[in-house]
Amino acid sequence: MGTNTSVSGVQGWILLYNLHVGEQAFPSMDHQQLSLDYDVIINCTGVGAHGLVGDTKVFPSRGQVMRVKAPWVKHWMLLEGKHPYIPGIPYVAGGSTATLIGGIRQDGRWDLHNDPRDTKTIWNGVTAAFPALKDAVVLEEKTGLRPMREEIRLEREEKKDPLSGRTVQVIHNYGHGANGITWSLGCAKEVALMVKQLLPEKSVKSRL
Repeated sequence: MGTNTSVSGVQGWILLYNLHVGEQAFPSMDHQQLSLDYDVIINCTGVGAHGLVGDTKVFPSRGQVMRVKAPWVKHWMLLEGKHPYIPGIPYVAGGSTATLIGGIRQDGRWDLHNDPRDTKTIWNGVTAAFPALKDAVVLEEKTGLRPMREEIRLEREEKKDPLSGRTVQVIHNYGHGANGITWSLGCAKEVALMVKQLLPEKSVKSRL
């Protein structure tokens, strides 16, 4: 039995439980509208925290992957360490609908376009390490940014709006690097615990 740990799998879970995810743009975490509309804000902006909250410890690590049709692949495989003739950091992740192959790690690079040079590196590396993939059919390519940070930022911060004087509690949860899905459940539980601790505090203050 396999486990679907893809982002699309997580999105499917959200739809299954009928959870509403809205979207609204704010230039920074100090935007007045935030303190007026919300009591608790959970900041899960990943590499975007570099600009949103001015965290210079956050930096991107660009990655590029390919989804291929290779139904004979049933396992995950990874070649660790620098190899004398196999380029990149090749890995293969078998899935229920497609196989994911990679990979690229380019720290400090922000662009999100698929680079043909990286496509070649991935394909040559994977097929050299795992020759059974030579007959795989490429379905799509994707590029993303890993939110790198020396330490995950998982903490509570109180911010005060200078105009209204109102305070809002911010819980930061970002900087998971290449392990976001791996650590997502544990960090989400920590965030949920912080929110539970904050809500009684808000309730008591509102009654005084």
